[in-house]
Amino acid sequence: MIQHGIRTSPIAAALRRVAVAAATLRRAGVATAPGLMLALATLLLPRVAAASPEDRVEWGLHRVELERSTVVVRSRLAVAGHLDEPIPLAAPLPEDAELHGAEAQRAADGSVVGLRLVSDGSDATVETRVPWDEVRRRGALPVPVPKGRSVHRVVLDPALSFSPDPELGLVAQVGHYAPAEFDVVHRHRFDARTDGELGHVGAYYLRGSDLGTTGALHGEVALKRQRMGRAALVAGGLFGLVVLGMAIAHRRLSRHVRYERAEAFLEQELRALEDDDASVLRPPAPRQV
Repeated sequence: MIQHGIRTSPIAAALRRVAVAAATLRRAGVATAPGLMLALATLLLPRVAAASPEDRVEWGLHRVELERSTVVVRSRLAVAGHLDEPIPLAAPLPEDAELHGAEAQRAADGSVVGLRLVSDGSDATVETRVPWDEVRRRGALPVPVPKGRSVHRVVLDPALSFSPDPELGLVAQVGHYAPAEFDVVHRHRFDARTDGELGHVGAYYLRGSDLGTTGALHGEVALKRQRMGRAALVAGGLFGLVVLGMAIAHRRLSRHVRYERAEAFLEQELRALEDDDASVLRPPAPRQV
């Protein structure tokens, strides 16, 4: 946008529209509460997190669960129109990935590099199943994220724990991980336009372009009970070291006390011997007549 020869950004223009709307409401006698201002900002700010026109999937919701020894990813994809060709993935899925609701397009090494959706509607459901041992070995979540800049939300089962690779560029924000430019306003807008649920604490928001540097949703994948067990083991080890240090210090202190007592006893005995020698060597007093 250009006004009076000065180029203004879309965000600045949107903020100006928010200020004008707030002033109009105040003149009309309507109180502008902070919640109302946030709603105005959510509606009027430009949709930075929206998918690009060339994206074939507008957004995606993925839930990663653990069923016995298998990691199951249930994905809901909002498809932009009818798709005749496979959807290329930003990160390939492992060779032994089992798909339901989509046909796998595989590379020469057997990895899944694309999805051909079975559903013809705009709302497709895909289920991906990968053995837990393979997920742990690869150190990556098998989430089918298409190429592009469409935003996808990943929610983990409480039994699983995931720490994203720093190279992904996902920043730890208030209760979730997301790219640095994906703030709370964008997150609330995304949740509102998808499933309407705003209470996904610990969710991961990412785009296909974020996986380009690592080639997968890499990170530390572990069972939460194992991580808690390791934490308890570390805490127990630290406690044991503290107890051992206290025992060694107590032993050294006791030894030092014994040495001091022995030195005091020897000094007392030597003083007594000196007194005895002095009494023996002292000449007898002359006898009075």
